[in-house]
Amino acid sequence: MEKHGKWSLIVLTILVAALLCLTACGGNKKSEPEQKSKAEEKEETTEVKLRDISFEVPGEFKLDESITDEDNAYYKLYDENGSMDCLIYASYDDSQSGNILNKDSADGFCKGLTSGDGIHDYSGYEVIDIDDQLSGIKLGYELDANDKTYAVTVVAFNDSEGHVYGILCGTVDGHAESEARIGKVLESLKYSFDVWKEKHKLQLSVEFEENILLDIYEVEIYVDEDKIGTIAQGETFTKRLSLEEGKHELVFYKSGSHDAKGSTEIDVDRNKAFSCSIKSHSEDIDINNQTEETLKEYNQRIKKEKKQKAKEEAAARKAEKKAKAKERKAKRRERAYDNLSAEAKNAYKSAKSYLDFQGFSRQGLIDQLSSEYGDAYPRKAAERAVRFMEKYDGVNWTKQAKRVARSYLDSGMSFSKAGLIQQLESQYGEKFTHQQAVNAVNAVYK
Repeated sequence: MEKHGKWSLIVLTILVAALLCLTACGGNKKSEPEQKSKAEEKEETTEVKLRDISFEVPGEFKLDESITDEDNAYYKLYDENGSMDCLIYASYDDSQSGNILNKDSADGFCKGLTSGDGIHDYSGYEVIDIDDQLSGIKLGYELDANDKTYAVTVVAFNDSEGHVYGILCGTVDGHAESEARIGKVLESLKYSFDVWKEKHKLQLSVEFEENILLDIYEVEIYVDEDKIGTIAQGETFTKRLSLEEGKHELVFYKSGSHDAKGSTEIDVDRNKAFSCSIKSHSEDIDINNQTEETLKEYNQRIKKEKKQKAKEEAAARKAEKKAKAKERKAKRRERAYDNLSAEAKNAYKSAKSYLDFQGFSRQGLIDQLSSEYGDAYPRKAAERAVRFMEKYDGVNWTKQAKRVARSYLDSGMSFSKAGLIQQLESQYGEKFTHQQAVNAVNAVYK
């Protein structure tokens, strides 16, 4: 058989039909039905049935009966000038072509489909999960026809007999619109055939719990008789496998000797994820926390866990940065304190004691420290002590003003707001700034 021969029928069907219809479509707009509201148009869909599949297309798409038959369904959308803007085309290959997910088969299919005149910008295909059971391939390219460039998206999948279905969407609105339209088609897709049962995807995840009090060794991981990896304590092993439908044995051996062993059975009946944890002992390996979930659930969980981990790591970095900044500040404070004179150090200790006992303004505290009726420190020593306190202890003079204002009111003395402000800012009183006094009095009079 030639390299691409097995795909000749479906390739020829899709490609030739698409090219012919694109070229012939201009100016052949059919009569429009009675005008409907935009809301009605959005809600209206047409069910398309082709062999063992059905899907929905928007109601404004028109069926081209000249191409549509039991193996082909062709719908098109015209613009206001009667020129085709979009096509949705589905076809069925009645030959038994085999598994479209096989790399050689997929490569041959895509090469045959994208080798015609006017086709360009093909960048390869990807394997997609249409639902939990059905997978297929998707590719995109651009097609020049009828003086227009169509962005084309094609999805192909097959049944258990190897018959291939292809769904094509081409639009002049670009790849985003083409992807969106074929996405909606796939969301509405229903099929009555058995899917290709050759293999299913299994996302395997194994966590090796630490068990440092007992025998420590690495563990070899086998599926049936095939070794797929080795895991050490404290590690997590992940691997995506492609397995035939049916029951498979997941086996864990003590690395090298196989003296210790643990095993469990996985029923591979669809694409799924299987997770478990293992714990090693001298003579056996425990398998715990066995869970199965869909690939969608697995991907969502992993995404959520990664997001949470990133959040925790960011919080840890922030805490570490804050701790280092605090440490640097402490070292700067220590160096600055060492540079104070003996009298400035003593003045600082006195200032701390005063503030532990009652509120002071900046000016009032300096005066108290330097006054001959107070502590009688040199003025410069008192000022250096207060500056040190401001910079490294974060003393807040407005808060000090609130303390003093509250103490006046708590003492039973009667003050109006204006009188209390005057008392706090007076040079014969507490010597706060005017703004500090205003903020303090407004706070205590709430």
